[in-house]
Amino acid sequence: MSHSGNTLTSAAPNISFLKPDIYPGISVKEMDFAANQTKPPFKSTYFEIAPGVTTPVDQHKVEEIWLVLKGSGVLEYDGRRIPITEKDVMHFASFMGHSVTNNSDIPLLICSIYW
Repeated sequence: MSHSGNTLTSAAPNISFLKPDIYPGISVKEMDFAANQTKPPFKSTYFEIAPGVTTPVDQHKVEEIWLVLKGSGVLEYDGRRIPITEKDVMHFASFMGHSVTNNSDIPLLICSIYW
């Protein structure tokens, strides 16, 4: 933000996305924090899963949090099948495999934050 006399101005707070990765029935968009000249201590993506689609098992060094924004599905984590729905929040420890199946008739939208 900057001051110009009595006028207060700032850049738009919207975060843009890097070119999306597209998988059959899955769209992944990584947030482009660099475009807003910011360097948070995490990375983040939005991903959308079409009805009836299952994501590949994901397993990585980073820890991760999912926030379910829209839809519902079944999470496979640590040998368990766990129903998830809008407004659920999950934490995945490093190297723990996880995937999700959209078992509803609308797209499942999840925000992932990882560090």
